[in-house]
Amino acid sequence: MFVEQSLARLRLARWVFVTVCLLPAAGLVGWAWYHRSGEHVEAILADCSQSLGMRVDANRIEHLRPGIVRLEAVSLAGRDGTPVAEVSEAVLERRATGLRLAIPELLLGDREAAGFGPLAIGWLTDPVSFPGGCVLQIERFRWRQDGPLWGGGLLVECVATDAGRAIRICRSPSDGDELRLRWEPGEAGGRVEASLTCGEPIPLSTLASAIGWLPDLGEAAVVRGRFTVLREEGRWTAAGSGSVDRVDLSRLAGLLGRRAMGEASLELVGFSVSDGRIERAEVRLDAEEGRLGGGLVDSLVTVLGCRGGASLPEVMLPLGGGERGRGSMVPFRSISLIADLDSRGLRLRGVEGASAGVVEGSAAPILLPPVGRVACERLAWLFPADNGAAIPASAGAARLLLRLPRQPGDGPARSASLSEGGGEF
Repeated sequence: MFVEQSLARLRLARWVFVTVCLLPAAGLVGWAWYHRSGEHVEAILADCSQSLGMRVDANRIEHLRPGIVRLEAVSLAGRDGTPVAEVSEAVLERRATGLRLAIPELLLGDREAAGFGPLAIGWLTDPVSFPGGCVLQIERFRWRQDGPLWGGGLLVECVATDAGRAIRICRSPSDGDELRLRWEPGEAGGRVEASLTCGEPIPLSTLASAIGWLPDLGEAAVVRGRFTVLREEGRWTAAGSGSVDRVDLSRLAGLLGRRAMGEASLELVGFSVSDGRIERAEVRLDAEEGRLGGGLVDSLVTVLGCRGGASLPEVMLPLGGGERGRGSMVPFRSISLIADLDSRGLRLRGVEGASAGVVEGSAAPILLPPVGRVACERLAWLFPADNGAAIPASAGAARLLLRLPRQPGDGPARSASLSEGGGEF
């Protein structure tokens, strides 16, 4: 009797040991092995890539808590494999509302913006590929270009609702600077609204790389101000004011197919665009010591009606006439002018009054402002014709004519309303 009871207790102890100790331990070892296996790492990276819309690679993954992992030596690339950014580490957290990605430090430049910009547009307009929300927290960021140093933190919030989608990008802690994007489903691609408020300068090339259609005004150019853009039923409306500093004059003149050298600043006193056409614009241009192409100086006189100042013969005569003169460079001491553009035409004036020169030489004005307004279409004549004809026949001139203000008799412009401050987020 004693032996039978001892054997029964021994069997029970063995069964309890196997069930309570050995099996859980084996399960824990198997779980740990799987979470360190390449298959598990690839599954996490694939899930992260699917949620972010980018290819995510990491050298090592560490599980901090359930649902939270740390990725080390992370590289981000576009869907086509183009590198976008590299960071030392990132913390990935899966929540019920979507994904949260925390990055300690990131350089923001043209390459990064060119990768993140299309991603933001895809997230806004493709809810099938990006069903959930997403939050990106950057503890410290810096512009890759020379200029602004560490700008504190950056917060990117992507919110998905039944009514539409929205993205907000702001500094952390918030200082009022932010970019808001909203998309609502509808005809012709839906309704897209964007608003940008930036009191601190933002590299224009980085912003252009993200958006894709801003002009290239040089690597050092920075922008600040408040701007709102709306696309509804395929029609564009925009408004805003601000400034662009450290503008490369060669890039600015190159937009017209002309030549110049130097650095300038642009103050956008105010502008509005309706139905893809400029309604009004007031811009101030200032530059210190540089050179203007002879062809540009000639066009400012013959096309826009600028009057020659006392220094014009002095700087132009040594250059000679014809193609030689137009291909030479004219030195200037300063440029200071204000351009007003609306349906009545273009008006150029000096900052200090009608008698002040818009282009100053070393001792006297080179160019004085025109007496009155000129037709908006005359701006298209600034482009050199592709075939040498004395008419606005270049591709750039054709694009500009489609953006200039409507003239009286063209019919009313259809414009969409802009909500104040970019709408409710």
